[in-house]
Amino acid sequence: VINRWAWEEKSTTNRREWEPTAFVQEGETLPAYYSGTDPVFFLDTFKSKIAYKGEFETIEEFAKRTANKDDLLSPINTSDLYAFRMNDIDIKYDADAQVYLIRYRCGKSYPWESLSKTDGWPACKVASVHRDDDTYVASNAFGASRVVKRTRGIDFALAIVDSNPWLSNEYKYRRISVPLEKARDLKDKELAVLFVGRVIEAKLFTKRSERIEPTIDSPRDLSIREEAVPFGLEKVFFYVLQTGEILWQYPSKVQGAGQIKGGLPEKAVVNKNVFTNVLIANIKQNLTNKSTANSVQDISSKCSAFGSFANTVMEGRQANTLLSDGLKLLDDIKVKDPVLGSVMEDIIMLAYQQPSYQTLEDKARAAVEFKNATILGCTQSEKKK
Repeated sequence: VINRWAWEEKSTTNRREWEPTAFVQEGETLPAYYSGTDPVFFLDTFKSKIAYKGEFETIEEFAKRTANKDDLLSPINTSDLYAFRMNDIDIKYDADAQVYLIRYRCGKSYPWESLSKTDGWPACKVASVHRDDDTYVASNAFGASRVVKRTRGIDFALAIVDSNPWLSNEYKYRRISVPLEKARDLKDKELAVLFVGRVIEAKLFTKRSERIEPTIDSPRDLSIREEAVPFGLEKVFFYVLQTGEILWQYPSKVQGAGQIKGGLPEKAVVNKNVFTNVLIANIKQNLTNKSTANSVQDISSKCSAFGSFANTVMEGRQANTLLSDGLKLLDDIKVKDPVLGSVMEDIIMLAYQQPSYQTLEDKARAAVEFKNATILGCTQSEKKK
């Protein structure tokens, strides 16, 4: 017997009237104070639509009955993009490394009807959507009694397929490079993370995310269940809530003049084409925007482009991409511009002389330090000319 919680039947009228709004990005920023889809209404609507296999229903019959996911889930559908602001995260700035460290809460979640521990998907918490508090009196075998504060709750999460290059069960934080002066300008702003993707299954994933048993010394009774919607993650935004300014986004986007916003996903080893595509884009930008560097502005532009290239190369190095893969991409460059090709080859060779680190923090730090060293060396060299 499935134990339905009392509040799950509340606000039925409001839920029937609610429809989610599809995510559409217009321009280079998000709307000011944009928080995406309402997590409470979305989860309640989704749960009211999904079907469960009947006791006297065969697997084949159930599959046929639920084959059309869009009809089953309407007004939610599998073709629209939906955006969710990830509320349960920590964002801190490291002034020395000039990076924001973003930590978010993820862990394995499992289909409601599954008894197998191999069916779990990584699930990232979006928000706490329901809490129900009360008290009761409890006593132990020795007659001591306490008033116990009880909390029952539900958290909403996104269950993300394991093969997604952005995320796995072990990958729980991201380092994002932002210059110190920019970060200082943002210190009084609220920064946020947005996950954007599509619903891909009409089933619910669940797990118990928190449990505290009451004791005499600590009369607290807490039980929180996580409920996750199967989600195909396609985009991630790190942005300023008040203005909608996008500080970083995944997938990485070439911003011009060889500058790349963001970096490689930690799971770049799984999809090696990510490194190749970013590297090619960076090379093309360097060829297109190459300057003679005969002024302070030219020097800054040229060295910033090389710095971005160096950052990309070191991220590839830390992702254990083969050295030969990077060098092969320079063949055409060397023919068209031997000087530029030689400089870029030197950057790649220097990157691969550095060690490949184990932790995410060390990997990110290596990329930032290599980028800064490249810009410094380039600037000093150009000023001597």
